[in-house]
Amino acid sequence: MDLNDKLDYLITNFENKLKYSKDKKKYHFQSVLNISESLKKYNDQKAIELKKSMILYLETLQENGYAKPSEIDSHNNFTEYLFPSFLYLVNNEQYRSKSIVKTFTIVGFIIDIILFLVFNSYYYPIFTFLLVIISYYRNTVAKKEGRFASMYW
Repeated sequence: MDLNDKLDYLITNFENKLKYSKDKKKYHFQSVLNISESLKKYNDQKAIELKKSMILYLETLQENGYAKPSEIDSHNNFTEYLFPSFLYLVNNEQYRSKSIVKTFTIVGFIIDIILFLVFNSYYYPIFTFLLVIISYYRNTVAKKEGRFASMYW
């Protein structure tokens, strides 16, 4: 059984066990599904290490009987097992996360403040509004294409 087959098997168990759970977000349910599906496309050394990490995460959940993790455990699990894969996929597949919206909002706000100070008159926050709309649109497209992952999603 190669890594992709083992990952498929564990993901199927993961989906079946948590499909109707109210606490999917604590397991990062949709992020796990998107990341594992994307990792299967790659076979370089880094991807193999990340697949092993994902398999370890899924096996740990399975061994614990999918016990509901605490907020701290959930955060630590994302950071330890999923975040390295997310960073790898940001570079290879242009993955997106919720934090992009915050970043675009801050950049737009800074641009609007600079323009307000330069023109010394009443100024509408056009760049903040524009960049927030663009980032929400890009996140929506990424979610539809399976290129989105975020903690508690």
